[in-house]
Amino acid sequence: MRTLAGGKQPAETFIVGFDFSPLLASGETLTEAGSAITAVVAGSATDATASIIAADSLAISTGEQTNSVLQARLIGGTDGERYKVSFRAATSAGNLYEQDLLVHVRG
Repeated sequence: MRTLAGGKQPAETFIVGFDFSPLLASGETLTEAGSAITAVVAGSATDATASIIAADSLAISTGEQTNSVLQARLIGGTDGERYKVSFRAATSAGNLYEQDLLVHVRG
């Protein structure tokens, strides 16, 4: 699991993403259908998606390979809380890959 360098302030809002191109076969791309970005309070099963990820912000953009970066906008969060943000990327070849990001909110 990667950690967001420097964490984030509760008022900050910005886009984060993962480039899945190293995992994709030639011609394989990410698809929005089947992809998801969710969050939980780290160390628990408490859903925190609405607290830290902007609604309808999931997007796929170009990285080293066409349509290889899954991204979303981080928002808010509770001061002092840590969140595990999971990027689940579905592909045109029917594969599903996941990368996790630990985000520490500090005000």
